[in-house]
Amino acid sequence: MRTIVTLKYGNKYSADDVNTIYNMCKHQCQNFWCRTDDPEGLEQGILTQKATGLGNWEKILLLGKDFGGQTLYLDLDVIIQGDLERIWMHIDEPTICETYWKDFGGAWNSSVMGWTCDNAKHITEAFFENFDYNMHKYDGKDDNFLYDGRWFGETF
Repeated sequence: MRTIVTLKYGNKYSADDVNTIYNMCKHQCQNFWCRTDDPEGLEQGILTQKATGLGNWEKILLLGKDFGGQTLYLDLDVIIQGDLERIWMHIDEPTICETYWKDFGGAWNSSVMGWTCDNAKHITEAFFENFDYNMHKYDGKDDNFLYDGRWFGETF
């Protein structure tokens, strides 16, 4: 099974943003989930999970969830312009987007991540083992936590 997951919390993005990405890629997955603090206005067909209030760190929580097969996480500002098959082919193990286009910060971008079943749960577990330290050290920058830990074996 193929699942696409998004995250909407606070007021940076709206239900329209979730609905837009859903309509761009709903035909390329069996399930589409949105973890959110406000599901109002989401189209029928979008499954929801309640956000915990951790903001951007919700992405780390999602990595610990088994959605029952291949899972592709997409930030809401990602634009799907075609077939996702080449991405699906690479996510048998935890995979993250390589930032080949920039020369600052880490080499990874958590806007696009993939995993299969629970094979990325070790990332969530490691984050919570040192929760206070990670919250302080990375100050909301999940990309830096993910890069420092070298948690992903593959990039795309």
